[in-house]
Amino acid sequence: MLKRILRKLLQLPEYFACFNRRFLLPDRPYMLMISHSDYKKTVAGTERALQAQVDDFLSKGIDTVNIFPLFPADFYQLQPNFYAVRINNTLVSSGTFAKIFSFFPDAAKRIREVHIHHLMNWRRHDISLLIDSLTQKNTDCLCYLHDFFFFSPSAYSVYSGKVKKEADIFNVDSDFTFKDGVGAEKRLLWKNYFHKILCLSKVIITPSDFLKKLTAKHFQIEEGKIKAVPLVNLVPKESFLRGSGGRLKIAFLGYMIEVKGSSLWKDLIGNKDLQSVYDFYHFGGEADSNKLVKHVPYSFIKEGVNAAVSKLRENKIDLVLLWSLVPESYSYTLYESLAAGCYVLTGWRSGNIAYTLREMGAGSGRVFLSSKEFFDYLSNSDKVLEDVQKKVRLYELKPEIFDGGL
Repeated sequence: MLKRILRKLLQLPEYFACFNRRFLLPDRPYMLMISHSDYKKTVAGTERALQAQVDDFLSKGIDTVNIFPLFPADFYQLQPNFYAVRINNTLVSSGTFAKIFSFFPDAAKRIREVHIHHLMNWRRHDISLLIDSLTQKNTDCLCYLHDFFFFSPSAYSVYSGKVKKEADIFNVDSDFTFKDGVGAEKRLLWKNYFHKILCLSKVIITPSDFLKKLTAKHFQIEEGKIKAVPLVNLVPKESFLRGSGGRLKIAFLGYMIEVKGSSLWKDLIGNKDLQSVYDFYHFGGEADSNKLVKHVPYSFIKEGVNAAVSKLRENKIDLVLLWSLVPESYSYTLYESLAAGCYVLTGWRSGNIAYTLREMGAGSGRVFLSSKEFFDYLSNSDKVLEDVQKKVRLYELKPEIFDGGL
């Protein structure tokens, strides 16, 4: 098994080059960051938040050490996984967790805080080794629940791509009850394990009030220990009249994948009756092969946090479809859409998207109970225009960085 993983590591030359390399930890107090992937390689929500936090710490003269797994791994698997280490954004080593951790004994005393951002792809044995060490040293620990991974193994199955059917995806009721098809015993084992980590943490950070309330109920934790810190804040700008640009424009924002509603979108652009009423746009991801859809690329990395907001406004988009089948704990695309003054259309399963639209009121968007209800609504163009054609506020997105109260 180890040889097989080593062969896989050979396919990652950057990490292989520093395999088992001994490294020196900062000689002053530093932040230990735990995550599930290399934040320098991907731009998903967790990685965006981690990169912003690392940059913030460095701007304050605080060193950071980040450990993350290199390969997908089941929480319960016995075979080893490989991890890598970045110190202040620089890759310094890779190897088994036991090998990496062997460099920490003395330097562990200089850990200022541990920030656990994600534990997907970590082996349970390696997590236990980390937690036992933190407990013995009474190190302050902050735990970030970026998504639903801590809640159930069904969340891991969804995030790792093992679940494809909508009926098999977990969901959250309006009374903040987490529901899935996992057996009670297996779910309880998972819940109890991660509950220990939450209890060890001095504070639990969620990206939304929605996930804060769900966490408090599911794990029976006082809400006072949980802090909702949005990944971005909406900074008010000028107002404008939405829906005054002629034909109504509707957009799909983000990656065109099944769990984000790609099937519904394809049904929408294939509807000949609606083709005469709406213009279709796709922002981000790969270009759409359908000639009816105008593709608008943008880069969060190159153009900044307001890249999508600017593109949506430039193209005068009226409606945005955010049809997430997997409940969202936050959703960058939601706040990009709201900042651009767009009217958001979503389904009841979308988690924080549906929660936020209900909290903000009718002027922000609409939550549907079925795809039929969605198509019936779009077919009534007079009603759509009535909802869309309103004076609304534009916003600028400003990243919110939680620094543990420094």
